[in-house]
Amino acid sequence: MSLSPSSVPSSSDLETLETCFEIVSVGGRQSGSWGSKKLLISLVAGISVSYITFRSIHFIMRKCKNKQELAKVRQSKELERKGNFQRFQLQQSENYAEILSLSFTELQERLQSRALSAKAVLEAYIKRALELSEELNCVTEILPESLETAAKLDNMVLLQGPLHGMPFCLNDDIDLAGSMHSFSCSTNLPTSRPSSETAVMIDILMSHGAIPFCRTSTSITCLSFGGRNPFFGEIHNPINKTLSVGGSSCGTACLVQAGAAPLGIGTDRAGGARLPAHFTGITTLKPSKHRVSRRGCVQHCVGKTSVPCIMTKRVSDLIQLHRLVMDRNQQNKLDPKAVPLAWNMQVCESKQKLRIGYFTYFPAFPPLGDTEEALKKAKLYLESCGHIVVNFEPPDDLKCQQVWNDLMKVHTQRHVINENEKSSKAANSSKKQVSLQLLWADETRRVRKAQGDSIWRRYALEHIPGRKSSKDRAIEHMRATMNSDCDLWNTASLREQFVDEVLDSMNRLNVDVIICPAYGHVATTPENMLEQGLLPGVYTFVWNLLDLPAGVVKVWRESGKYLPAKFKESVGMPIGIQVVGRPYAEEMVLRVMNELDELNDDNDNQASFQLIEEIKQELMQ
Repeated sequence: MSLSPSSVPSSSDLETLETCFEIVSVGGRQSGSWGSKKLLISLVAGISVSYITFRSIHFIMRKCKNKQELAKVRQSKELERKGNFQRFQLQQSENYAEILSLSFTELQERLQSRALSAKAVLEAYIKRALELSEELNCVTEILPESLETAAKLDNMVLLQGPLHGMPFCLNDDIDLAGSMHSFSCSTNLPTSRPSSETAVMIDILMSHGAIPFCRTSTSITCLSFGGRNPFFGEIHNPINKTLSVGGSSCGTACLVQAGAAPLGIGTDRAGGARLPAHFTGITTLKPSKHRVSRRGCVQHCVGKTSVPCIMTKRVSDLIQLHRLVMDRNQQNKLDPKAVPLAWNMQVCESKQKLRIGYFTYFPAFPPLGDTEEALKKAKLYLESCGHIVVNFEPPDDLKCQQVWNDLMKVHTQRHVINENEKSSKAANSSKKQVSLQLLWADETRRVRKAQGDSIWRRYALEHIPGRKSSKDRAIEHMRATMNSDCDLWNTASLREQFVDEVLDSMNRLNVDVIICPAYGHVATTPENMLEQGLLPGVYTFVWNLLDLPAGVVKVWRESGKYLPAKFKESVGMPIGIQVVGRPYAEEMVLRVMNELDELNDDNDNQASFQLIEEIKQELMQ
């Protein structure tokens, strides 16, 4: 085949052809490079999706496992509680209503005269406590030996003492020989063992003839101001079930307020007895920590001292019970650390006019609602009784919080680290334990939810690649920032200076006691309690830090006039105020509380509010 001259490619055609080959080759190389990039992107995306999916599944499985673990313990404990309650399904006696309607003094007189038997009284209160627990979730256990004790008292020829046959309830964090603490108070819960001894205060009350008949719910590890038990759920306020009863001695306050116990024994670390008393309209006294024996009160919160507190409806009953507990230095014989200072009844009964300090708020959290108005009316009433009431500069609340936090820091950090190590060892052993961190995770979820923190944000922060879990980071931070023993002693020195400043102020003004708010607001919903946080608690824990005796007594009710809209359900709830005294001056505190108890509209011999209004108008004129 021959080629014509026209079919032979020219030099320009060859150049064009070479250019085309170059374009094709470059395009091929570019296409290959883009394909490699797409492959790399797809690979990275696949790995990322796989990692996120794996972590998500791990996160969900871990949460499910924790929830299942808690659910099993909850179910087990609830079945145990129901079984205990079923053993005490007693028939309602003919004088059931009569017994429950009696005041503390009237009941005591009937028992002393043996017009009522100890067994009949106890059965009535057991039945009422079980009925109340179905509504409010406030009882964890009826003590089986209580009925036997009542029968023994009835068979005695002579009376056991001034409290012969008097039933009482006690917090779940107080030792009673042979009885176990609730799951809400222990750290490694299922391994809890029955107490080997009885708390000194309980022992003394029993020696006078009183009968402990039930244990009551407390808030989680007795650290929360909210009235919620992690295994039994929310404890409800007996006045309004939609509101919180406060914490930590919530169950005891419920029984006393609703008439299901003539008296109860709670505990106070930062307001644990005074806050429920304020929320439910009953009364209590937090003594100086060495005026009453702390032996037998579980000190499971390192850095906070637990003090036993008697809770009743009337201050006059508190006075009588404290006199019995401290009479003849019985405490000091059982616990050498208790101060051998006998009760001085003359101070309680004295009519001498006093000089009383008075302040209405801390700048960190000014009280909401009618609290300030209630304090003003209490002030006017005390002045009408002849006392001199003067303005008192409140303690520095910011300094108080700083000293409180610093003082606890080294103890708390070491405690958490030790508990974390215990939990890690337990996880590798055959023992089934529920760690403190797991309990707090359950409570923290509620707090974060109330504060608007979404689960997706928490998940994203928890599972960013390369980040450790929040618990591991917290433990590492605690190890790195743990205060030295020298820092602890410096903080302790600052605390002593703080105590001296407050006592010097009391001396300068020559005041015997101080009256002030009991808390930042009245009883509110559990959601509001979570949202408000710990700031309102400065009104109570400042006196724990200073170790001054402080009591709460109801003087008024909330009108709702100055409350935010979200507190609308708190209208009509009781308003208590605090009376604070000098160290070991519990008698003086109770004397003033007893006078203010006349303002309590729950009492028969209430003071005339019209008289107070007249005094107020005269002062305004």
